[in-house]
Amino acid sequence: SSIQAFTRSSKSPRYFAPESKAVKSSENEIISMQQTKYKVHDGTDRQNDKEVSFTVTCFATNKGMAILGAGLNHSDGKPLHTTVEQCVMVPGITHELANDSHLLRNGNVYYRSLDNQNIIIEENTINGNWIRNNTAYNRPATLDVLKAYIPITNGTYAYSIQTPSTKDMTFIVASNTEDVQAVVVPNENKIIAAFYNNDSFSYGGNTYTGNKGDIK
Repeated sequence: SSIQAFTRSSKSPRYFAPESKAVKSSENEIISMQQTKYKVHDGTDRQNDKEVSFTVTCFATNKGMAILGAGLNHSDGKPLHTTVEQCVMVPGITHELANDSHLLRNGNVYYRSLDNQNIIIEENTINGNWIRNNTAYNRPATLDVLKAYIPITNGTYAYSIQTPSTKDMTFIVASNTEDVQAVVVPNENKIIAAFYNNDSFSYGGNTYTGNKGDIK
């Protein structure tokens, strides 16, 4: 098996300030991001701001994208979820959730849960003065909106975004922790990984090791 590794620097931003880098080849691209502390403002007193911490890696390949999150927690212990899609519902573009709730189609885009978590969809009608956000494009005051999200269990989530031609190619999560996140590329004997600390993980009888700051 082959492995490509990506690691981040030692910086730990206090507020929402994503740090991202990429390793590119003819076959895949890794975009790795980590925000260790995200300040959530409650709209009143900034002394009461809460913190959400997490590690996120997006693996972009020619088979689609796999997005992994780990170490997600809220300082108040409140439940969290990750939004996989949020858009205005347009006539002629339909969405469909598979019977097992693990695969969502929205038009020609497919979202697949990779860790057996259900994808939950909500259809809502919202009101707003949209022209204040974009004076060049005036939408109706009332819009039908689709929101799809995955509840976060044990601080992790994993899902892929794929096209009709790759929707049946399933990424396999090889590791999803705060220290190393890795996936197996569909239909290839290849693992791509993001190391955030000196660590190792095992998959398929092999052990893969990476050092913080190394690119392999």
